[in-house]
Amino acid sequence: MLSILRELLVETLWISRFLFKGMMDSIRSNSGWAVLAILLSATLWVIVTGEQNPPKVDVFSSPIPVEAVNVPPDLGVLGEVQFVRVRISAMPELWARLSAGSFRATTDLSSVRPGTQEVGVRVTSNESQVRILEVVPPKIPTTVEAMDFRQVQVKVNLVGAVPLGVSIGVPKPAVSSVIARGPAPLVGRVESAAVDIPLEGLRVSINNQSFNLIPRNSSGNRIEGVNLEPSAVVVTLPVEQHITYRSVSLLATLQGQAPDGYWVSGLRVDPTTVTVAGPREALEPLTYLGTQPIDVSRLDSDTARAVNVAIPPGLSLIEPKSASVLVLIFVSPVQGSQTVSVAPALNGLSPDLKATVGSVPITVSGPAARLRQLKTTDISVSLDLQGLGPGAHQLKPNVNVPSGLEIIQPVSSVTVTLSRG
Repeated sequence: MLSILRELLVETLWISRFLFKGMMDSIRSNSGWAVLAILLSATLWVIVTGEQNPPKVDVFSSPIPVEAVNVPPDLGVLGEVQFVRVRISAMPELWARLSAGSFRATTDLSSVRPGTQEVGVRVTSNESQVRILEVVPPKIPTTVEAMDFRQVQVKVNLVGAVPLGVSIGVPKPAVSSVIARGPAPLVGRVESAAVDIPLEGLRVSINNQSFNLIPRNSSGNRIEGVNLEPSAVVVTLPVEQHITYRSVSLLATLQGQAPDGYWVSGLRVDPTTVTVAGPREALEPLTYLGTQPIDVSRLDSDTARAVNVAIPPGLSLIEPKSASVLVLIFVSPVQGSQTVSVAPALNGLSPDLKATVGSVPITVSGPAARLRQLKTTDISVSLDLQGLGPGAHQLKPNVNVPSGLEIIQPVSSVTVTLSRG
């Protein structure tokens, strides 16, 4: 097919060239033929180009929400938003930037009557190069009913538990009723225009605060598709607090001393703060609370303990709910240092030589309890004399210390004097 079109294009161009040659002499008598040839050439060029770079035809992946338009003022639409899909034609590079927002699906309800009927869907695109080939489904069932309205009572719902030490009065909405407007079947199901006020953490009165109204049925479920006029109401709710609250830091209380050679290097309490309630005069001087005492006299490693908060008489713990808290106790060994003089072992000494060398001072650090048990024989120092002759030699010692100890101030060299025996 492509080769035939190319041959037609060549022949048409040849004819156009012939006509153009004599156009200046016979343009009036042959102008129609010239125009026809040019149009035919352009048409064939478009066809051939389309064969080489064809548009992509497929169903667009995202569903398109259908919008009802031209709804008569005395009717209302029932049901949830419906969606359609579209099969389109567009160049491949255009598909990458298309989204659901590139399309608008509408259904014209200007001539509908109350009840359920199939209504056609029209889809357009804001991209001029997109062709809409098919809408699936082409029609959707649409239910419309006559609009209705009626007065419904405003109902204030207090949600949640009343905080400790707080008393709640009677809520007073600024208006006792509002208008519910919408399709008659939906309006008939509206039992109240509800306001939900959460009580959690409420310790001060609500004075002339605006809350959104929600149309609800007798079961407390929201009725979609109904508008309330007005949509919000001002509510006043008296709240009286009988007990004062205060948040203070929580500190761990320790008892006794860590074992010899150890110390408490850190503490962590979870939670770090607690909330208590009580008379104002008892709370005002309070800056922190402690835990029940924790005995650390036998702790030689990190430990976690669950203990209760020490609550003064007349106060109540609000947060956390449980009086038990977690205390992490970090125990570390006391560090120290000690210097030990060690006679070095001489390796590889020639039998006909004798060596003169002094003790080597070795300074080590580590847990104090371990250092107290350290013996001179626990540390070894050796010197390699292999191949050495008479004279003074500076040798690097090989030092080994027990596990858990660390050499500080290492000895870089030891002087050994060798002489003939």
